[in-house]
Amino acid sequence: MVKQGSFSYFNDNTDTKSLYNVPNVRVRIERMTSEVARIYFVDDADNLINNIPPGMTFHNITLNQVVQHMPIDIINRAEFYVILWTYSYKLQYNGHEVYRLDNQRQQAINIS
Repeated sequence: MVKQGSFSYFNDNTDTKSLYNVPNVRVRIERMTSEVARIYFVDDADNLINNIPPGMTFHNITLNQVVQHMPIDIINRAEFYVILWTYSYKLQYNGHEVYRLDNQRQQAINIS
């Protein structure tokens, strides 16, 4: 995997990435709170994909667990995954890792 940037829970920026070998599907991550974000899918024209695409599975690497998606509702209009800043995650397509979020447990050092 090649590092493609980072995501912050401290601003309202969203991040969208195309997936190699997954046609017309992009992953979008969006902050919900300062500790929680959601992952959902859009197509190449930036249209919301309502259901998790077939073949996709999402895993919490830290806890070694499969993450279940949240159902479609009036507010979100699409299935999505909830993520917390304290864990690392990977998205697999037909068993192959295509997207990864690694928690960078780091702190800024300040000296006076």
